[in-house]
Amino acid sequence: MGGHCRHPEEHARKVLPYMIRVVIENIAIFLIPTLVYAAYVVLTMAPKTEEAGERAFAKIVGEAPLLWLFTAGALLVVVSLIAFQSTEGGRPGMKYEAPTMRDGRIQPSHAEPRTPQ
Repeated sequence: MGGHCRHPEEHARKVLPYMIRVVIENIAIFLIPTLVYAAYVVLTMAPKTEEAGERAFAKIVGEAPLLWLFTAGALLVVVSLIAFQSTEGGRPGMKYEAPTMRDGRIQPSHAEPRTPQ
């Protein structure tokens, strides 16, 4: 181990913030159905009862269709992962060309094979 003279710890430190962002995004997508349900229940809750905040929260959670909310959240995460995975990108070893302005028109970005050097 370590015979290739690379230091994976340094790479991990650079990549970790980006991976944390991905995890947080997926958790947020997973929680969307639950947040929408909770907002709906709170907004439609009759103001005639003056329950304490903790009791109202317990009531919302106790009556929530948790299995359906879990399933909807999981499906949203799967759909978003499929949608982002299926977008076209370059293959390994290709060079990315950023969008450029040519003759007053914006040329879109694209990936092209690397030229041998």
